[in-house]
Amino acid sequence: MPRVFELFPTPVFESGITPCEEWVRFASDVSYGRDPRDPNSISIDKNVLDSIPVLKEEITNACKVYAYEYLGVMQHNDVYISRSWCVKHTKGDWAGLHAHINSIWSGIYYLKCDDHSGNVVFEKSWGHDTCFTSTMQPDHMINHYNQNAFSFTPVEGTLLIFPSHLQHKVLESHSVKERYCIAFDVYIKGEIGYMNGNGISL
Repeated sequence: MPRVFELFPTPVFESGITPCEEWVRFASDVSYGRDPRDPNSISIDKNVLDSIPVLKEEITNACKVYAYEYLGVMQHNDVYISRSWCVKHTKGDWAGLHAHINSIWSGIYYLKCDDHSGNVVFEKSWGHDTCFTSTMQPDHMINHYNQNAFSFTPVEGTLLIFPSHLQHKVLESHSVKERYCIAFDVYIKGEIGYMNGNGISL
C-alpha cells in the first residue's frame, strides 16, 4: 500500500483566547513608535504582557501545551515569555518578511481586527526545498506538500505560535479600522540538554 511520510514538518499552533475590551483599550493607549523598516507601529514597551497578567498566563499556558504536548519538550524545561509588544496597523500598513532572533518560539495574539486587516503569510525559507527545488517548478496544483507559503486571515481572539526561525510577513491592511495584536517571543529555562550529556543551566 503506498504511503507518504511527512518528514520534518513545521508546527504552527492555533488556539483561541476570548479578548476583552480592557485589553483592547490597553493596546490602543500604549505609546507607539513607527518602525523605520516597515510602515507599521510597534509599542515602545517590549514587555506589555506584564501589564496584562491574565492574558500573559493564558498565552503562557498555550505555549506550554505547544511545547510539552506537541513538540515533546520535557516538563522540567520551563517555558516563559521573554518579551512582548503591541503592534498597530492602520489602513495601508504592512510588515515585511522577517523572522525573530534570540528566541525559540514566537507568537501573535489578535486583539482587534477584521477580514481586511491584512493576512499573516508564512513562507518557506530559501534553501529549504520540499518536493520541488527553487529552480525546477513543474506545473502543479498547490497543496501542503508543495506550497511555498501559507496565509492566515486574522480573527479576533486567535493565537498563533510558531518556530521563531519561520519567516513571515503581514500583507497590507485595507481596513478602515485599526488592527491591534500582541506579538511575543518564547524561551525556556532550567536544566537544558542533560539527557544527551551536553547540558547547560539557563
